[in-house]
Amino acid sequence: MSSKADMISTKIDPVSRNAIWREHVKKEERSQVLRLDFTMNPKTMYGLTDKPNKATWKPKNHGENEHEIADVTRALAEAELPPKQRYHWPQTSSMEIGWMTDPLLEREKGDQWTHGIVSCDITKYAERYVESQGHNPYCNAKPS
Repeated sequence: MSSKADMISTKIDPVSRNAIWREHVKKEERSQVLRLDFTMNPKTMYGLTDKPNKATWKPKNHGENEHEIADVTRALAEAELPPKQRYHWPQTSSMEIGWMTDPLLEREKGDQWTHGIVSCDITKYAERYVESQGHNPYCNAKPS
């Protein structure tokens, strides 16, 4: 298996090759940034409990971390909100499809838009038959 050092031509002497490799490592170290701030994604947070036989002692908290607790509680509450309440505008093209679901006009209320259940003559006959006889007129079996 070859390493990155093999990318450097074999015609270069080992001292020059080592200098090139040192420059390569320095360049990588300059671009690396150590993140010291903590961020939390509530969607991927899992609650894990300690083992039942592990005894943990926690000192009483007398308001030292109230600000931190409030931040975490607010972040968790915001994560539970639906997207329309979390964001002002759609964040992705998939969100745009169902973003404006509110009706543009009020629904008209009137008799012409309300159709109740209407039964035909055969259905009415079958319902009356079942009420009086106790079984379906279209089956051959008698009820027990």
